[in-house]
Amino acid sequence: MSLLTRRQFGFSASALLLAGATQASAATAAYPSHAVSIVVPYAAGGAADLLARILATKLSERWGQAVVVDNKPGASGQTGTEFVGKSAGNPYRLLLGTQAVFAVLPTLSNRADFNVNTDFAPISLLIKMPSVILVPTASKINSLAELVALLRAGKPNAYSFSSNGAGTSQQLIAEDFLGRLGVKAVHVPYKGSTQALTALAGGDQILLSVDNIPSALPLIQAGKIKALAVTTPTRAEQLPEVPTVAETLAGFDQSTWMGLMAPAGIPADVQQFLSREVRAALADADVRRQLQGLAFVPQGSAPDEFRSFVNQETAQFKKLLGRLDLAQN
Repeated sequence: MSLLTRRQFGFSASALLLAGATQASAATAAYPSHAVSIVVPYAAGGAADLLARILATKLSERWGQAVVVDNKPGASGQTGTEFVGKSAGNPYRLLLGTQAVFAVLPTLSNRADFNVNTDFAPISLLIKMPSVILVPTASKINSLAELVALLRAGKPNAYSFSSNGAGTSQQLIAEDFLGRLGVKAVHVPYKGSTQALTALAGGDQILLSVDNIPSALPLIQAGKIKALAVTTPTRAEQLPEVPTVAETLAGFDQSTWMGLMAPAGIPADVQQFLSREVRAALADADVRRQLQGLAFVPQGSAPDEFRSFVNQETAQFKKLLGRLDLAQN
């Protein structure tokens, strides 16, 4: 290659790099140019739905564009998640991702319909939250110790527990609790928290349930279900009189989390823009007040930090499932 050609090539390469950077910056500057949807893979009214609506409202204010919550429940969160995962390169269709879908289901099942490392572009960890062990108000059980005594005195599978779906974090927390007691109970999965807690409140067939505080709090306050214990090492601000599971079973510590995902293949600068915007929204005083009022603990992370966190969580659930010896599908 002649000196002139090399110089021309160097100039051309630099020009291409500059043009690429300019186009990327222009893409970010133009985003979002129309409405954005946040797909929630669960029914309306649950913790994921509440979180998505708070975030959508704030992002809409910041962007001057509509941010719409789109509920697509089914298959314990897989339906909505797969819907977004098949939208490669589309930054206008985001996902309210959950611990259940990204850390529990991949270890509970041999199915590989989606992968956080190949099908999604992580945006940010949004919140962590405690769950709560619940019984019907009509139940004579008034403490976790009484529940433990009843379960241990009964035959295997003599009682049932409900959750917001098979393979969800709530099922795994309940299974972990029961496994530490050395007892077995029948799992009755529902399509969402509303259905699971309604069944529990009926008091006919379901002995207990585990759910997020945001989902359970209205029914607790209405006197339809009783909270026996929260699943984190410290008591929840919203339920200060409710003890922790660890006060009865030393070392018990389970919390759940949710984060924002985009389909794989979106422009890298748009991914970074979304992460910065989400973290700014989470830092907003009014947003934090709303989240904390629902027992959400605001988080916020860079995309690579969120990806690493999800992979670590998946590894931890593999260990838990191995200890519980739950069947693989």
